[in-house]
Amino acid sequence: MFFEEAYLYVVLQGIDALVTRARHTGIPRFFITKTPTALPEGVLRAADNLFLFRLPLEEGIKWVAKSGMIEEASLTSLVKALPQHACLALGETSGEYPVVLLPDPLAGCKTKGKNEVLLLRNQKQTLASFKVAKTIECSMM
Repeated sequence: MFFEEAYLYVVLQGIDALVTRARHTGIPRFFITKTPTALPEGVLRAADNLFLFRLPLEEGIKWVAKSGMIEEASLTSLVKALPQHACLALGETSGEYPVVLLPDPLAGCKTKGKNEVLLLRNQKQTLASFKVAKTIECSMM
């Protein structure tokens, strides 16, 4: 289940209840937010993994540290040192160690403002089996 900025459409107690129920049934949960302080502390503590891209505010770093995956001083140091577009991975996916993930630069591709999402459908397929394709204008093609 993906929740993007869940605090905008679900009350905080509802988010806690969703996390608890989903965890017991084995449903993976993904919370995507630019405002981690808007999520209940229980969401952070129940998370198996955290992927942090940018936390410009000190209060956001302190809030995320409540997850218990990393202590606050280390988290602060790592987040402040993250290169642009890099990601800090914490939790099971990184073997319980903080790992910085760097993006692949896509050399030779002009992607800014050029990505388009196209819905392609084979005439024999039904509407339920649409495929999503991205087109990227590359100088190497």
